[in-house]
Amino acid sequence: MNAAATALNSVLASAGTATAQAIGGDVVVTLTNVADNKRLTITVNGLNGGTGSAQASLGFFVGDVNCLHSVNAADISAVKANLNKPVTTNAIAKFDLNADGSITQADVSAVKARSGLVLPP
Repeated sequence: MNAAATALNSVLASAGTATAQAIGGDVVVTLTNVADNKRLTITVNGLNGGTGSAQASLGFFVGDVNCLHSVNAADISAVKANLNKPVTTNAIAKFDLNADGSITQADVSAVKARSGLVLPP
């Protein structure tokens, strides 16, 4: 597969680095250097023999653990409910806001500091 991936923001400017890799019958896009509290459109070109493309819109929003596009008391409660748990699954990883391998008071403080923020459309 010779697919190329891009990550663009709402004004079509580059908003991180996107790389595409074929793994079996799937295409995995890896994103790096993506800013928090941004919505991006990921495009993969060069699919199906080089002629196809696909797009997906994604929001990147640290602290919005319940995926409701805002950080509020429910997110704080959810992080607190997972306090002191090790990160052993993807389902638990979303509560580890600083990605240090466990849910600690630092994660609670981080979600509290973001309370009131809303993901832009």
